[in-house]
Amino acid sequence: MELPKNELQVWNRRVETLCVQRWRAAGPALAAVRAEELRAMTDAEALVAADSLLALAEPPRNAARWWTSGLVEQQRLFQRLRGARGRRAR
Repeated sequence: MELPKNELQVWNRRVETLCVQRWRAAGPALAAVRAEELRAMTDAEALVAADSLLALAEPPRNAARWWTSGLVEQQRLFQRLRGARGRRAR
């Protein structure tokens, strides 16, 4: 059974409202859990966590890849492939 568009919009709005209410209720509880986990963390665990976060900002091992999108290299490859196909077709 398919709901008429206006009823579906009302139903969607109710679901959205319910989700927001639940998230608002869960937010403080999640923040308390997060704070307790941070408080209970040992120095060694904190160092590992910090190191993991900092590693996200490290450039990849192939430094050239870090500075380009690869578009020029991709176009160069396409040009070479186009040339190879042209030679084979003759």
